[in-house]
Amino acid sequence: MGYRIVYGKQEKKIISPKKTGLIVIGIAVIALLLWPTGRSAVRELILPGDADVTAAALQNLVSELGEGQGFGEAVTAFCQEIIAGGR
Repeated sequence: MGYRIVYGKQEKKIISPKKTGLIVIGIAVIALLLWPTGRSAVRELILPGDADVTAAALQNLVSELGEGQGFGEAVTAFCQEIIAGGR
């Protein structure tokens, strides 16, 4: 069994959430542009289920938010529309 003695304060490398988000977005963009199978995977990640139903529900969500409807109400309507489209 091994052991290690560390004197003084040891630095921990922490990656900021902002940097992690940028890395994830970068990988998604590369997959979208360069890898044909990655395009469908990224689209499925962004628009789960039936893409046409989800895209329509997303457009309705954006228009409801633009009209000033509350965020919670708009998201609830978005989810209900996706569930109704899946049946």
